[in-house]
Amino acid sequence: MKAATARLDELVDEVARRHEGHVVKPRGEGDSHFVVFTRASQAVEAGADLIRAVDGEAWAPGLSLRVRAAVHIAEVDLRDGDYYGVGVNQAARLRALAHGGQLLVSRAVADIAGHLLAGELELRSLGSHRVRDFPRREDVFQVNGPGQDVEFPPLNAVDVSAPPLAASALVDIDGATAHVAALTHEGLVAQQTKWQHSLQASFDSQHGRYLKLLGDGCVALFDTPDEAVAFALVCRTALASGGATLRGSVHFGPVELLGDDISGQSLWLTARILKLAEPGQILVSPVARELLRGATSALQSVGTHRIPGHEISWELFAAD
Repeated sequence: MKAATARLDELVDEVARRHEGHVVKPRGEGDSHFVVFTRASQAVEAGADLIRAVDGEAWAPGLSLRVRAAVHIAEVDLRDGDYYGVGVNQAARLRALAHGGQLLVSRAVADIAGHLLAGELELRSLGSHRVRDFPRREDVFQVNGPGQDVEFPPLNAVDVSAPPLAASALVDIDGATAHVAALTHEGLVAQQTKWQHSLQASFDSQHGRYLKLLGDGCVALFDTPDEAVAFALVCRTALASGGATLRGSVHFGPVELLGDDISGQSLWLTARILKLAEPGQILVSPVARELLRGATSALQSVGTHRIPGHEISWELFAAD
């Protein structure tokens, strides 16, 4: 094992130099390494390179070694040749989720470096997870590339049983079926693509946590009801400029993230409230209204309604 760890040190040094990284020093268990890079894309490429190098190494008979790695980007403090700060801890926590042969990156890395990666590398979303030292649930991505395994057991995430709290927003284009009925296949694809680009842009403008496009609508999750209501209003305005009328609903409560999909009673209630919305109307549940930090004067009561399929009646509010 002494010879194996020495060889691992050599591989890490070689890969770091190849990608213009700097090995700070071993961290933690003695077989772990801490490497810093100027660019996030270099760090991701180095991580994938290291995994391939270790997998391709001719280890001693009977010895099979694999590395797990993670890349994160954050502000840190440099003191006496070492780096400190919560970002360093977050990178280590992210690495702890991975399995041997797996390279993970944070949402920040995916946003900054995703489009800069070498052509053979791609990012695969593994959903949102609770990760120690991160202030909220973190979107985690797996880096896939040639010569790497792509299927692994579920992440070693902590506290995955309790559902997170989120503001859910559902929007739907009213009369979409009739609108596209006379279109050709190419016309239908073009129209749906236009709608989805508009929904994606509205989602990005409010820095949402999760988005699933549904052809003529979408479901989105946000940290706060303010963001969810703002998203629905931006969607309504954007689609109205293209001649489409949108309905929407916003609620706040627990949701369960299941890989690339979501579930939970809160989402179910949001969908039922959407059924009550008139064309052009954004309905907000009383739970979401109570948690709004912004002014609620723009919300107008539309009376008490029985929620379809549920033995409750709520006073609902329309957002202007």
